[in-house]
Amino acid sequence: AVVSTQSTGSRARLLKKHLREEERRQELLLQMMQKELDFVARKGVEEEVRREERLLKARMFEKKLTAVRVRKHYGDYCTRMRARMCNKSAQEEQIFVKQFEKGLKLQKERILQVKKEERQRQEEK
Repeated sequence: AVVSTQSTGSRARLLKKHLREEERRQELLLQMMQKELDFVARKGVEEEVRREERLLKARMFEKKLTAVRVRKHYGDYCTRMRARMCNKSAQEEQIFVKQFEKGLKLQKERILQVKKEERQRQEEK
């Protein structure tokens, strides 16, 4: 009876030791899994931050590009308007010059006509 109690006690101790070893392994496995989950979560957050930074950078670049386009189009518009105004001014100037030349021509003709009439009067006298 003594031998069976010893073997039962040593067997119980062996089972307890084995159980503690399994619990320790289980604890280590849980710690490893928790670390892995934490790592994956951190990595996901980092990826999200990088993605947000890329989006922000792209938005800023697009804003700058839009500003450049607006400035370019405004500059082109101003150039076209200046060209139109110059053309309009040149046309108005040409019209003025033509009118002035017509006026001079009429004055010359009148002066010639007045001189001619004056000569005719002097010849009649």
